[in-house]
This record gives sequence, structure tokens and C-alpha cells, in this order.
Amino acid sequence: MKPTMFRSCMWLALAAAVIFSGCQKEETGQPTTQPGAYRVGAVVPLSGSGAALGTLIRRGLEMGMEDVNARPDGKRIEMVFEDSETKPAKGLTAFRKVVDVDKTKVVLVGFSAVCNITAPAAEDSDVLMVGMTTSMPGLVENRKHVIRLFMTADVAAGTIAQYCAPRFSRLAVLYADDEYGKSTFAAFQKKFVRDGKEIVFSEAFKPEEKEFRTTVAKMLDTKPDAVFLPGYGPGYITLMNKIRERDKQIAILGDSPLTNPAVYRAAGEAADGAVVPATPLDAGLADTPAQKAFLEKYRQRFNENPSINVTINYDFVQILADALAKTDGSPQAIRDYFTSLKGYQGITGPITYQPNGESDVTVRPMQIKGGTIVPLKD
Repeated sequence: MKPTMFRSCMWLALAAAVIFSGCQKEETGQPTTQPGAYRVGAVVPLSGSGAALGTLIRRGLEMGMEDVNARPDGKRIEMVFEDSETKPAKGLTAFRKVVDVDKTKVVLVGFSAVCNITAPAAEDSDVLMVGMTTSMPGLVENRKHVIRLFMTADVAAGTIAQYCAPRFSRLAVLYADDEYGKSTFAAFQKKFVRDGKEIVFSEAFKPEEKEFRTTVAKMLDTKPDAVFLPGYGPGYITLMNKIRERDKQIAILGDSPLTNPAVYRAAGEAADGAVVPATPLDAGLADTPAQKAFLEKYRQRFNENPSINVTINYDFVQILADALAKTDGSPQAIRDYFTSLKGYQGITGPITYQPNGESDVTVRPMQIKGGTIVPLKD
């Protein structure tokens, strides 16, 4: 079905969403229309199992807009937030709403499971979709309307696999039962299993699962040297605590969701010592004047260090503002601007794009210690 026909068919179904959206914006503090502002859609998990990360995504976007909209001669940016509830079907409905009703031409979509279902819809439209907090492989391949601004599974899982290589031979992996968890596990397995190293146990878990005694017992019975846990949600916290109840010494390896203060603080002592793929700002390390200024502002406001889910979204708004100042603002022109970036120095660190819309974001292994993230000792 052609995009124009599709939008026409959806119009009546979306009429109720328009009314609901008008009420929702007032209740959630969403921005009202500003004359001349460039409207962007943001489909992120503000409830459900991914809410902790969705809150940080929104925080980074809103801080980015604060700074961009304070520029005296810049293009103002307005964000229309919709809650995916961490559910693919809800995310797809939200995506169609911000495109067809709110008339946004650029839409950020958070989480692999939601990106996986919205990417085909974006490709059949005339908008630009930006995948955020998604590491799933193949997101941008052979697509002209989808780009990513986040580290891929190869980068995140590869960072942990490289850390494990000289230290462990037998790994267990417990991963979220969705596109994110499966793709991260696959990337890790591909990079780790070589030279006699093996995955001795692997099993998926639901992000909202509550009972893990049997799973943890089976996993520990295989005598792994360490356990890799790419996951999120309340089940993730419960799982780490159950592992620590049974074995206080086993090494735990996490993925980017565990770099978020709300997550590792909820896990408490169970997360202490865990190794994660992180950026310098995750550990409160700032090199450039812009990073130092942002870190100070963020700490004063939230009393913690910013995670990549904050900084990468802040960087998105800065890059978009630059694109709007230097192009005609069309989705294609904005895509071309993003994909032309080589060595962009953002708050997150250096960001480089490939022509296909894939971004290179650098992380390194760090450790959770004493309720914060710290560099690993040599």
C-alpha cells in the first residue's frame, strides 16, 4: 500500500488519538506548538519494563532542547513524546500517530523490539527514523529512511567479549527474550567462542519475570567462570540478586542498560563489581570543556553521572540543530548531514557515521563499584 493511501486509511482510527494526545500533552508537560519550531517525534518507553531507560532518553532530549532553544539565532526544536510502553505494537501505533497526526518528519524510536517493527513503516514513509538505545544488527541495512545513533551489538558485546578473552574460558549467558537480548547474545557468542572458550549455558528471560531460582540453579550447575547478562527491566534486577544469593563470587558482566544509575542502584550489592561497556562520562570523566560543563550541570540537577542513554540523546539534538541550520530541513537533507559526520566530538565522545546510516560510538570496559561506575584498574 502506498504511503498516502495508508495515511488516509489510518486517519479515522487516529482521530481519537488526536483528542487523547491533546489531553496527554497538558498532563505530561509536553511542549505546545511554538511558531516556527521544528517538530520531532520521540517514541520511547516511559512505562513498562523499559521505563528506567526511557526516562533517561527523555532527560537527554529535554536537556538538549534546553540548550539549543536558548541559542539567540538558532532553529527552535519541539519534541512530541509518545510512550511505547516497551511494547512493539504500542510503539508502532505511537510512531504512526506522531507521523500522521503530529506531522513530524524526524522520529526517534527507542529499544530494539520497537525499532524492529517501526523500521519497515518508516521505510514506507517520507520520514527519517533514528534508532536510539538499540544495538540490534541490520537495523539500517538497505534502508534509506532509517539511521542509528547508538553503539551496535558488535561494539557493546565485542567490548565485553574482548575483556573476557584473557580472563574466562567458560561463560554462561542469560539474556532478555527480545530482539535486543538475542542479538547481543549472538554478537557476544560470535566474538567469544574461539580458542577453546565456550558458552556452557544460555537461556532467555522475560524482562518482567519474577522467579529465577530454577534458572539460576541450572546455570550455576554448569560451573561457569562468569555470567554475561544483557538485559533490562525489573526481572533483570531480580535475576542479579538471585545469582548473588547463590554465588557471591562469580563475575558478572553487563551491557549498556546496566550503566544507568537507576538500574545499578536498584540492584545494589548484586551489581557491585560488574563490568560494563561504558563511556567516560558514565564514570564522571570529562575531557573537553563541553563535557565538563555538561557533567557539572547534570550532577547539580540529578546528583549522579549521566549514562550514554542521556548523553547520546543530548548529542542528537545538537546534531539536529546543526543540520537544520545548514540544510533545508527535509528528512533526506538531515539524513545526509548525519551520515556525513566524521569524528564529531559530542558529549558522548567521538561519533562517526557510515554512508549506510550506521554510527560508530566508542565504549570501553568499566566497573560498578560503590554505587557508581569507575575505570578498571590495569
